[in-house]
Amino acid sequence: NLIDINKVQFADNARGSIAIHIHIFYHDLSKEFARYLKKMPFPYDLYVSVSDNGDLEAYQRTFSSLPLCGSVSLKLVENRGRDLAPMFCTFGAELSKYEFVAHLHSKKSIYSKGATEGWREYLGNNLLGSEERIRRIFTLLQGEEPRGIVYPQNFISVPYWANTWLANRQLGQTWCSRLGICDIPRGYFDFPTGSMFWARGDALAPLFQAGIKL
Repeated sequence: NLIDINKVQFADNARGSIAIHIHIFYHDLSKEFARYLKKMPFPYDLYVSVSDNGDLEAYQRTFSSLPLCGSVSLKLVENRGRDLAPMFCTFGAELSKYEFVAHLHSKKSIYSKGATEGWREYLGNNLLGSEERIRRIFTLLQGEEPRGIVYPQNFISVPYWANTWLANRQLGQTWCSRLGICDIPRGYFDFPTGSMFWARGDALAPLFQAGIKL
């Protein structure tokens, strides 16, 4: 399913509303994400979840006056559920109203002792690194054969066994049943390792409507 993004034409416009959700655990990375957001060629609304006791006004200043950003919503959240609980539990009702959604977070992967250094930058640059890249992604999301989710291939330092259930298979089966998914993958399967991606709102709708609680 790999596509050479450099062979995809630019989208002239976005045919629908856009939301970008960023979960920030490490405050020192907020300015890095602000630099990415300045590359956005289409109007969007920004949702930022913060899992520390940092100064929300400081975050507001960092993300104010971004080009083409219509509104900024900041919320302090519990340090639970990593980056995805804020997306679906905190902002799910709001994000579900958009045609296109991006999800990023301030990944450092400290547990890996530097083995995946550069992973966050790799994902950020491939998803929001340039106006041209974003326009190509939107061609994939809204073309004649629209993709439901778009994300970069695995970072070079991420082992391929990361593309398995590991210890999550039983819980995965439970959620697949709740979501009506019968063909549960075995062995290796494709998903955005690192959980950063662009997606169509209708592709994410089953998750937004699943009633996921913290």
